[in-house]
Amino acid sequence: MTVMPLVLMIQLVFSGGLFKLPANVSGFSNLMISKQGIDCISAEADYNNLPSTSAWRLLKKVSSNPDIDPQIKTLITTMELTGGDKEINAEAAKANYKKQYRRTRENIMLKWQGLIVFALIFAFLAMFVLRFIDKDKR
Repeated sequence: MTVMPLVLMIQLVFSGGLFKLPANVSGFSNLMISKQGIDCISAEADYNNLPSTSAWRLLKKVSSNPDIDPQIKTLITTMELTGGDKEINAEAAKANYKKQYRRTRENIMLKWQGLIVFALIFAFLAMFVLRFIDKDKR
């Protein structure tokens, strides 16, 4: 049995990218290369300043339900006409703000340094393991 699927599942679960991890596990998640990669990509993409439209799309989907109260439908339509959708998107973006995704030169360089350290560690581990494979006489 190959170990790779297990390693990938552990990386995904403990990266903190799929769901929020409890505080007692967050320190362990910093040892995951996937967390460093997600943080680096998010910082470079300026994730904190991207509009978050998921809350507004959910409201629009609710308003298209035929069983919904007409007053709620009217409220959502009025909000859209008066620019309330932009306000909801801005508040949702503020709620999703993460310090580790700040787009600053120092933060991005720190994330890249972490990724380089991981790459070096894994390169040395691979060389170490491959030396033992070469000595195997089976």
